[in-house]
Amino acid sequence: MKYVLLFILCACVCKLEAQDSSRVSLFIEAGGAGGYGSLNGELDFLSYEKWTMSGRLGLSMYKLMDFERRFNPELIVPLTFSLRYGKKHQAELGVGPSFSSFPVLKQMEKQRAFLLSANFMLGYRYTTAKHFFYRLAFTPMYETNKSFRPWFGLAIGKRL
Repeated sequence: MKYVLLFILCACVCKLEAQDSSRVSLFIEAGGAGGYGSLNGELDFLSYEKWTMSGRLGLSMYKLMDFERRFNPELIVPLTFSLRYGKKHQAELGVGPSFSSFPVLKQMEKQRAFLLSANFMLGYRYTTAKHFFYRLAFTPMYETNKSFRPWFGLAIGKRL
């Protein structure tokens, strides 16, 4: 019963984005959490006044050919949860994991290695009247091998 009351309270305090029929955006990003570039989908799941919470899932491929010159790309899948403030001009803060998979040679056998990194984002986002948006962000990564990589991202997308 207390979970039902908690859900009703959250529904009253945090209204879902009702003014726009879609809460889904698609965008491409140069740099950012996906490495050199990525294709991304984003879902705005909570909105209250000027605050918006969203989740983003992306896909990036790097080095399409492996060491045997066969198609076997390195894959990067960034997942970021972000909080935005504003309507047309927005400040954005986000954090999440990036999953990487790449081919390696171990004991003369080809295998795939997996790596987990943490990505962060601090950026500015401008949204046009036709639901296009542009984002410039500082997107540092903390990789599993204890290396910190300062990185930037530039995104262009559209709310569907």
